[in-house]
Amino acid sequence: MAVNIRQARTDIEVIGNENIFYRHFTNAGEESLAVDGSITPVKYTLENLTDADKFILTRIDFLISVGDIVDINQFGNLTRLTNGLLFNVDGSRNLQTNGDLMLFLTDATIDSVKVEGLTQSIINGHWDVDKAFFNGLVCEKDKLYFEVRDNLSTISYIKATASGLKL
Repeated sequence: MAVNIRQARTDIEVIGNENIFYRHFTNAGEESLAVDGSITPVKYTLENLTDADKFILTRIDFLISVGDIVDINQFGNLTRLTNGLLFNVDGSRNLQTNGDLMLFLTDATIDSVKVEGLTQSIINGHWDVDKAFFNGLVCEKDKLYFEVRDNLSTISYIKATASGLKL
């Protein structure tokens, strides 16, 4: 149904380019989740958003790179995690294996290649929040985080990012 322009609301704020964000999950400025969280868990948040920022989360991207062929029952190239990598967005999901990660993401691939005779595997994927929750999920900064609860320090590369719109 078309709305006559004279009946259109004028009190709605416009969301501009300055409201769009793409941020790495960080802990004290460090982006790599390849840390030892087995004794003391290490929390990664969107540090550069203010605590007052509410936002619409639209996407989470995740990338792991390891120097070996991976198995679905491993996490990266490590044995199944005991305590896991906790993902929280106003409710949590514990990721303990590559299989858990693949099921969590809406689109994921595992590629293994040889580079100068060495095997390198890359697990790459994203969670399209806007597809799962029809146009995104309204979040607060303190309720969105990853928490490393095992020793991931031997993983070559592991990072996560978030995209969305600040409200």
